[in-house]
Amino acid sequence: MQAGEEQGVAEPCVGDVVVPIHSHDSTETFLVISDTKQALVPGDDGLEWKDVHAGDYVQIAGGQAHAFRNVSAEPAIELIITNPRLGEWFSEAGRPVTGEPGPPTPDDLARLIAVSGKYGYRLGTPEENRAAGIHSWGEQDAPDATGIARRHFLPTPSSPITAQPEARPASPVP
Repeated sequence: MQAGEEQGVAEPCVGDVVVPIHSHDSTETFLVISDTKQALVPGDDGLEWKDVHAGDYVQIAGGQAHAFRNVSAEPAIELIITNPRLGEWFSEAGRPVTGEPGPPTPDDLARLIAVSGKYGYRLGTPEENRAAGIHSWGEQDAPDATGIARRHFLPTPSSPITAQPEARPASPVP
């Protein structure tokens, strides 16, 4: 693959899966292949949750804060198209899917934070995520707008994770 080329990956987003607020320099394009999920994207009044359904296309410009969550019990499958740099981040920060998905381990979260810092990606704070309705593991699960109690992953102040991403200018999260 040559520099500047795009690459894609089809990825299931199963119920209770949330990608917390973050931003990075790479443009990301999502084509939802099946089911429904929500994207937290810049709107007229700051970040807003938008429903995206099978066949919908979402593009996030580099530097824009955004997040995603599945709003159904069924897997939402999407094709993510981006550049090789973000593809490398996925390879380093992710973990192989084996068996039933479960909450991230402290090692998973430490790797996510370290790899994000290495690539200069900004992770939203727990406060920014809570303001958008995204809560940490272990916090009381409250029904969201769909009426479904959900658990989400974020490092919390009481978490054993001490690594912090390297600071790099990014778009402020409203």
